[in-house]
Amino acid sequence: MHRTTIMLPETVKSALERAAHKKGISFGEMVRQVLEKYLLILRGKTGQDSFFASQTIFQEHGPTDEAQHHDHYLLQRGPH
Repeated sequence: MHRTTIMLPETVKSALERAAHKKGISFGEMVRQVLEKYLLILRGKTGQDSFFASQTIFQEHGPTDEAQHHDHYLLQRGPH
């Protein structure tokens, strides 16, 4: 590893410190994880299944019957 010094806005630094504390890791490790994930996103390799990456299903109020009607949701077939 190489030591690097960067300038961060206070809001970004504070948010990273809070996230690191919540995960129980160091600030440096948090920065490394964020940067590594960002680089994967830039390359189009999120490493996440598209179903589990769905913002609607996992971060909003999505359907509650995914297990029963998974083909409909994954393949966007007609009404179930």
